[in-house]
Amino acid sequence: MIWMLGAIVILQAITRKKEGEKLWAVYGEVAKELGLAEREEVMAGYGFPDVVGEIKGRKTFIHPIVGKGGGGLPKTAFAVEHKIKFNGKIMITTTKPLKMVPRSFRHKLTLANPYGKDWAFLVSGQSKEDIKVVAELFSGDALGLLSKIVHRNNEDFLYFFLESGIAILYTLDWENDKENLKNNLLDTLKLVEIMEANAPYLDPKIKSELFVRAEGKSLSKARDMFLSATLIPLGVIILVFLAPTVSDIWSMAVVVSIGLLVILIGTTRIYAAMFMKKPTSGSEGHF
Repeated sequence: MIWMLGAIVILQAITRKKEGEKLWAVYGEVAKELGLAEREEVMAGYGFPDVVGEIKGRKTFIHPIVGKGGGGLPKTAFAVEHKIKFNGKIMITTTKPLKMVPRSFRHKLTLANPYGKDWAFLVSGQSKEDIKVVAELFSGDALGLLSKIVHRNNEDFLYFFLESGIAILYTLDWENDKENLKNNLLDTLKLVEIMEANAPYLDPKIKSELFVRAEGKSLSKARDMFLSATLIPLGVIILVFLAPTVSDIWSMAVVVSIGLLVILIGTTRIYAAMFMKKPTSGSEGHF
């Protein structure tokens, strides 16, 4: 069983390496066409690329998300800066299929889909006042554009997220289609422009923490490498100090297998981080 888990870890590393190489190939083209920068991501630590920079004076990024702790659903985030202030966080999902939202998003509002009656938009927020503001922001063309985004992404649409200073479109899986990458980011940009035009008030001082992180130095890879490297001595400690204390041969076999598995996971993660294919050239962008 333990060696089966080890094999799964290795297969995951190989799959992630191949997926990462696909993303590096297409993200470079998107960055070049949009005048943005392609660089190693700063927020997940798995050697994937980000596309970052400014379009029309607004900070933007496209970010592939691995998932908490390396698990969970892979997603792609398309983020655009705005100057609208909210009291909390807002998620806009659809009623078909109905998606679960955290309990803290207890205030609800349903908005009709302008292109059909088979489903509607469900706005969930942490603040009742934010729900009222969203109703103003998504009057007219904004709701039509969001519906267009949903239809284009089809079942891959997850949700549209809002908080002070940032709007993020989330889609399922690591998007590697160049045109869809471009269209999702540019449509999110258009949507933000319409929202700001509908907003009762703009705050030029607002700055999202996510953009602050995106502007910072990439420390995630170094952190991930350090954590992976600690697994190797941990496995050695298990083999050298813990295994000899077990008298039963079967228990010793289990302990030895665990020690070897820990070492294997550490070396596999380090290998994946060190030998992920990187772009040969690229711009520095605005960040």
